[in-house]
Amino acid sequence: MENQFKAWPGIRASIWITLLLLLAAIIFSPVSPLLRPLIGREATMLISFLLTMGVPLWIIYLFRKRATGQKGFRFSIPDKGTIPFVVLGTVALSVGVILPLVSITLYFFPVPDAFADQMRQVGDPTHIAVFATLVIAAPVLEEFIFRGIILDGLLKKYSPYRAILVSSLLFAIVHLNPWQFITAFIMGAFIGWVYYRTGSLSMAIIIHAANNLFVTIPAFFMEEDAFWAMEPSIAEAYGGWWILIPSILLAWVLLGYSLKALKKRFNAAPPESDPTKADI
Repeated sequence: MENQFKAWPGIRASIWITLLLLLAAIIFSPVSPLLRPLIGREATMLISFLLTMGVPLWIIYLFRKRATGQKGFRFSIPDKGTIPFVVLGTVALSVGVILPLVSITLYFFPVPDAFADQMRQVGDPTHIAVFATLVIAAPVLEEFIFRGIILDGLLKKYSPYRAILVSSLLFAIVHLNPWQFITAFIMGAFIGWVYYRTGSLSMAIIIHAANNLFVTIPAFFMEEDAFWAMEPSIAEAYGGWWILIPSILLAWVLLGYSLKALKKRFNAAPPESDPTKADI
């Protein structure tokens, strides 16, 4: 079937989308100091995030609808048997690659007190509102924007490599956290690859949610200040050197196994790439 939709966004429009998100963060920044005394830090974070990401998402969606005629997103998963492997791959990537990179970065470039204080304004990471923000709201809204709209449009205009590279770079930039840039880029590339092979926004959301859940779990066993300041060394983060090295090696093995299994299943069940088959 011939694709009846135009491709949008391209790279330039994707950059403008990212700038819109950064602008929204500035515009809605006064919300936090106004709401925090009334409803507390945690509920304020949830509302601020919904405004900062939700309002731009609606605007971006309207632009896409006008530019392409495309109204929906594809949520169906071609092969549900891939779900355990993407979750396993996500955790293995976090343990074997992302956490070591974060710890090494923090060792050479510790988080400044001013930035740590700003992060502490979020509140208790185990609070239901913060937990919902990190594990539900962020995966859903960010994946709608960066994979459902940006990457989906880029894949129609450029090679998969270029499309995934650009979308992952913009995804890392919008987090506004220098200590999270490389890791957000890596996770964004993994999510982008899975989205490219499956065409499923649900898969992207599952990976994002699994990653955020995994990195939030330590908050239940750490002091709030230490969690937001990202203070533990790489050995402390894993529970000691005697756990660190075997954990990383095991994570690499599981990551390789997951990627190999995913490639095999993807090749056996190619994604439906026709955007006219979007679910809603």
